[in-house]
Amino acid sequence: MSELGRRLAAVAYDSFARHLHTLLPGGHRLRAWLANRICERVASTASIEPGARLSRYLVVEDRAGIGASSWFIGGGSIHLGRNLRMGPQCLFITNDHPVPGHGQTFDDVQGTSRPITVEDDVFLGARTVVLPGVTIGTGATVGAASVVTKDIPAGAVAAGSPARVLRVRQVRDA
Repeated sequence: MSELGRRLAAVAYDSFARHLHTLLPGGHRLRAWLANRICERVASTASIEPGARLSRYLVVEDRAGIGASSWFIGGGSIHLGRNLRMGPQCLFITNDHPVPGHGQTFDDVQGTSRPITVEDDVFLGARTVVLPGVTIGTGATVGAASVVTKDIPAGAVAAGSPARVLRVRQVRDA
């Protein structure tokens, strides 16, 4: 896809396709078609709910569901694994900016981007925030309104701000 084609798809998506109701015939297919032109890769079996703001660095695997009005922000890669379930208004931020030292301004320090990885069979509750450099392991569950600042291991049940592991459950092999 050319850069011009990618930008035109983004304009079409942001202008009207992301606002189409799920029950409108063809709305889901149009969002997925445009997302495949905007993002790095979106599986044909992925589901993108209305209102999602996409990133060109986003990879969405088979049967992953992007919650309504979720946002993907920053210049780092975001990889969403198979069978992901996500509540509405989740936020993924790959950019980070250090706090300036004594005598410095924000113009004096360089921001960075770090990737986010959400592995297979993960559930993210509504309004979960995932910060730069985080990996959420296979089979993990993250409670609603949690702020994920550090890696969550496979099978963990985590919640809070910042999210902390409450318990670890057994995850069956695929």
